[in-house]
Amino acid sequence: MESAVKYINKKFPNIDFRGNNQNLNNIQKEKSEVLNTLTSFYHTYIDVMEFRDHVYELLNTIDACQCFFNITVNYEFTKSYLDLIVTYTSVILMLSRIDDKKVLVGMYNCAHEMSNGAR
Repeated sequence: MESAVKYINKKFPNIDFRGNNQNLNNIQKEKSEVLNTLTSFYHTYIDVMEFRDHVYELLNTIDACQCFFNITVNYEFTKSYLDLIVTYTSVILMLSRIDDKKVLVGMYNCAHEMSNGAR
């Protein structure tokens, strides 16, 4: 799989799945195993990206509304805001520890494309 990993890492996100690419032959042979192994990672990664988008949207709304954060006046609101920031930071830091995110996502995408013919 080393040649496939190098190829995906170099070409990501513009990986050409069509054609007879010698670098992706190992993924073609083991596509069901790759899909089984990487499915949970891929879906978790997608969930984290959706969470990030929702947090950005919420923070923009809070900013646009010029909300007032004071623990003595708005305890629940301020506590919930701080909990959101801590959770968001924890998730993003945990995700940043995964060095080969694009290789894993690219391998899953490649195996899915080879199995189903659509991204």
